[in-house]
Amino acid sequence: MKELDEQDWISFSRFGDTVQHELPGLTPCTSATVKRVAGLISKTDADLGGTEMNDALLSTFQHGKGKDWKKLFGPSVHDEQPADVLLITDGDIWNVEAVIASAKSSGHRVFAIGVASAPSESLLREVAEKSGGACELVSPNQDIASVIVRMFRRMRSIRCSNLTMAWGQDVAWQSNLPKALYGGDTLHLCARMASAPKGSPVLSLVLTTSVTS
Repeated sequence: MKELDEQDWISFSRFGDTVQHELPGLTPCTSATVKRVAGLISKTDADLGGTEMNDALLSTFQHGKGKDWKKLFGPSVHDEQPADVLLITDGDIWNVEAVIASAKSSGHRVFAIGVASAPSESLLREVAEKSGGACELVSPNQDIASVIVRMFRRMRSIRCSNLTMAWGQDVAWQSNLPKALYGGDTLHLCARMASAPKGSPVLSLVLTTSVTS
C-alpha cells in the first residue's frame, strides 16, 4: 500500500463461497482510500466459506469503476477499461477456459499468488499467463509479504513476451522458455550442445508496457 499514489486506482474484494467488494469500484488512491484499504486488509480473515474462485474473478472483472471515475475522465469514458487483478488464494480453480475468456475479453490481466499447498499450480499459472499476467506460489515457510511486493512490482513493470533464444549452433535439447518475463525477474536456461559454444547466446523478446493498475 505504501507504493501507491493518487495516480493509482484500487478496489479490494474478499471471496469464499460468496464475494464481497469492499469498495464501490476502482477508486483513486487518496490518503483516505489507502488508509481504508489498509484497515480492510488487516481485518481480512478466512471467514467466507469455501472457495468459489470463478464467480469471484468474474464478478471482479465486471466490478467496474467507482463514481469518481467518470467525474474525473468525463461521461464518455467506458467502465470496461483494462485493469490488473492481484489474486491471492489458497484455493483451487476450475472452469479455467471461462475465466481466461472473460479476462481476455475485458483486457484484464491476472497476477496470481497461490498460498500453501492447496492451489493447483498449472491452472493458476494458465489463468495468469493466458491473461497476460504472472503466477507465483508461496510455500508454508516462505515470506508471503516479499512475494506480494514482487508480484505487485511486476504489475507495474514492462512485460517481455515472445521469448526466443539463439544459441549460435544446434542444440540437442534446451530448457523451456517462460511465456513472459518482468523487470527484476531472473531467468536460468540450460542447453546441451555437441561442441563448446563458439559465441554468446542471444535472447530476443518483445516489450509491452503495462495497463492500468
